[in-house]
Amino acid sequence: ESPPPTPHAKTVNEIYEDPQGLLWVGMEDGLYQLIEQQGQPILRRVELPFQNSLGYLPIRALLKDRRGYLWVSAESNPRPGYITLYRIGPNGSVEQLHHKRAVVHAFLESQDGALWVGMGGFQYGLCQLVENPRAGSELFTRCFTKEDGLPNTWINTLYLARDGALWVGTDAGAARFSTPTDESQPRFQVYRGQQGVCDVGVSDINEDRDGNLWFSTPCGATKFQRNGFVKYNRDDGMGGMRVHS
Repeated sequence: ESPPPTPHAKTVNEIYEDPQGLLWVGMEDGLYQLIEQQGQPILRRVELPFQNSLGYLPIRALLKDRRGYLWVSAESNPRPGYITLYRIGPNGSVEQLHHKRAVVHAFLESQDGALWVGMGGFQYGLCQLVENPRAGSELFTRCFTKEDGLPNTWINTLYLARDGALWVGTDAGAARFSTPTDESQPRFQVYRGQQGVCDVGVSDINEDRDGNLWFSTPCGATKFQRNGFVKYNRDDGMGGMRVHS
């Protein structure tokens, strides 16, 4: 039940705790569940069917929705130009959903139950999944790109703040997403270098107990509070500039 001794099994891409407290580990060579056996933590492999030229299955993002389905983004390419999403049901059933867009880097479930994905590519950006996707049908109801105000279509992370706002971390800054009643209004409020967020990229976003948002960037850590942004770097005692999470 432990991962095989291969170089790919040593690379952890994602650690996710689901609402039931189960720990899932997305590695470069597949999906695992961290469980306790005889008082010792072990990794139990979850077998997923896949096709690609690598010979192993890199996992990129994980999310369990409110209906109990575990969504898995992985680099499985059943046909040229296609990418696979896995949906694992509460009973352990595995469904493969193929699409022609880029690899999904992040999942998010909004307060109204809508599922959003952040793509890692140069075309599609932020997309909303259809309510009940089926294999062989269109998976996305809409996608937002730079033409809609997104700072960059290469998305690294998605975060749902306590106030219900959806934040997007991209390779060219961050953005707060909203769906205004007036369609002519901008959907994205962008934060880049001029607004205090590193232009090079935002790799992670989190919120502290006081409601401040923290952005992890190659330029250091940035805190977003009511009166603006505060940056932390080597001058503040950090060991380096690049912050991943």
